[in-house]
Amino acid sequence: MSNSFKLNAPLLLAIVFLIFVTLSSALNFTPVELTGFYYSLSFTTYLMYVWDKSAAIRGAWRTKESTLHIAALLGGWPGAAFAHKIIRHKSSKTKFRVEFWITTALNISAYIWLHTTAGSLFLSTSLQAIKSTILTIF
Repeated sequence: MSNSFKLNAPLLLAIVFLIFVTLSSALNFTPVELTGFYYSLSFTTYLMYVWDKSAAIRGAWRTKESTLHIAALLGGWPGAAFAHKIIRHKSSKTKFRVEFWITTALNISAYIWLHTTAGSLFLSTSLQAIKSTILTIF
């Protein structure tokens, strides 16, 4: 497999996590909106990395590393893992990689908490408030 695509630990974790998110929603443990949120934010985070890599190559304005970490912390870390592997961006800076793993661990911990009674109640209440706000606006 010298020239073929190989899975690394972050990418494998991202794939397994997204499968778990999808199954959790399909089995009604979490709302489908949460699954959509993870996939949307992962895709958006991936695009942020693509944009930043392009800016680095062109010598243009760059995305702050803290912005990339916030996107990962909020749920976009699977997209960041794909970007590290596919476009080889931010994949060798040790400090950045350590911070990436911290944001990933925090997000996975929060996701697991959402499966507890308290977390499920928090998520349900939050989604209802968001839906009410959207209905009020429109």
